[in-house]
Amino acid sequence: MVNVEEKVRQHFTVFDVFYLEDGYEFEVYSNNIKRSFLELYRELELEGYRPSINSVGSKYVLKVMKEEERKDSGMYQLLLIFASIASVLLDGYYKIGAYSSYMLAYEAPLLAIIALHESVRRLVSYFKKIRPMKSYAIPGFPGIIPFMGFITTNTNRPVNRDELFDETFYPLLASLAGVALFIYLGYRFDILTAAQQQFSMLTSLIGIRIGGSVFVAGSAVAATTLFVNMLPGSSLDGGLLISSMKKYSLLYDLLSVIIMSFLGYFVLALIVIFMQRAAYGTDVLDRVSPLSTNRKVAYFVLLIISFALFITFGAV
Repeated sequence: MVNVEEKVRQHFTVFDVFYLEDGYEFEVYSNNIKRSFLELYRELELEGYRPSINSVGSKYVLKVMKEEERKDSGMYQLLLIFASIASVLLDGYYKIGAYSSYMLAYEAPLLAIIALHESVRRLVSYFKKIRPMKSYAIPGFPGIIPFMGFITTNTNRPVNRDELFDETFYPLLASLAGVALFIYLGYRFDILTAAQQQFSMLTSLIGIRIGGSVFVAGSAVAATTLFVNMLPGSSLDGGLLISSMKKYSLLYDLLSVIIMSFLGYFVLALIVIFMQRAAYGTDVLDRVSPLSTNRKVAYFVLLIISFALFITFGAV
């Protein structure tokens, strides 16, 4: 049987200890809270315990509780992914008119961001040895919005703000890189040119019409979807990134709902409203350690890139 108190003392200076019904509570100190807690977490998780740390006044309070076994088949996640793929396939058929290479070219960027987002999220969790949060793909309406994006719930609390950020950031980065590549290939090689004209936000602002192929047309919808998911609304990827840096503000949800409604993402806006209480909500086990500075810089770079892609190529 694991000696929890002994393991805690290996990583922290312990000033006091309290014995709870299902665990322990320690008053602790460390010169590097983030590293000490992460090392302790990895050791205790193997033994069926889950630690959490918070600051209470000038003190650091570490709780170690026996973890309840959770069973989750992930069936809802899988069904929603299939529904999202189906909505994209139907949208291609609705807009292109029949099964053809044109239809596949239009659908490819949207299907790619679903695959990239979900696969990279799981890869990050695997390599960092953390349990992934629950991410649900939200299908759209064929002929209008084929795919709305992702909603993430906080079923599994990330270890710290860095882990929360990484699990959300890298899937977005991979998806944006994929969309940018599709747009480049569509213009560079003039892939499957058809009578398509993209009416982007740039078109609305300065009156310039951007021509393209069906390949670019699909990328335009994908760029818009990713921009919407970068908004700081509840349980959107952008909301999770913001929550890793600062506390929740109702202004974030309000701004996100207004922009989503303007772009026609009414269902996603309603989901954000309904999930408002649970969203921030998004908690970490280590509430003491701040997000690293380089990750804050990476967030703003990604935000600028997603906005630039949307404003130039996004479908409106």
